[in-house]
Amino acid sequence: MKMQSIILLLNDVRSCYNVGSIFRTADAVGVSKIVCCGITPYPRTKNDSRPEKVIINNTKMIHKTALDSENSVKYEHMNEISTAIKKYKRLGYQVIALENKLENTKNIFEFKADKNNIVLIVGSETDGINKTILTLCDSTIEIPMHGIKNSLNVSVATGIALYSITES
Repeated sequence: MKMQSIILLLNDVRSCYNVGSIFRTADAVGVSKIVCCGITPYPRTKNDSRPEKVIINNTKMIHKTALDSENSVKYEHMNEISTAIKKYKRLGYQVIALENKLENTKNIFEFKADKNNIVLIVGSETDGINKTILTLCDSTIEIPMHGIKNSLNVSVATGIALYSITES
C-alpha cells in the first residue's frame, strides 16, 4: 500500500449502520479523516449542537458496526459538502467522486490518482452524488456492474474504492 492521505467525504448517507461500516473500513485502510456532510449521521462531536437524544442514538447505532473504529478515525461534520470540497482543493487534494453511469467516468480498476492527497466522495444510498457536486470534482470513478443492479451498498462500494485507490 502506498503512503497517501485520504479524506473521505460522506454526502447524505442516511444509514447509521452504513456510516459505521465505512468507519471500520476507513480504519483498516488508514483513511486520515471522515467528513460527514449534509444529513449523514455522525458520532458525538465536541460542542455537538444536535439534540442529546439524536447524539446518543446516532453514536450507539454507528458504534454497532464501527466497533470502536469511530474512536480511531478522525471525523467531523460539515453541513455543506461544497465547502469541504473547496477546503481540500485549496490544500492540494485531488477530489474524486465514486458514482456510476456518467459520461467520462473511469473504471475504478484502471484509475490512477494524479496526487498522493485524495478526497473520495461517496453519496446517498438512493440518490448518489448530486450533479452540482460532481462538477466540483476532478475525476469520477465507477465500479463495473455486471448484474441486474446498477450499484452496490454504499459501504461495500466505499470499501472496494478505498482498497483500489490505495493499491493503484
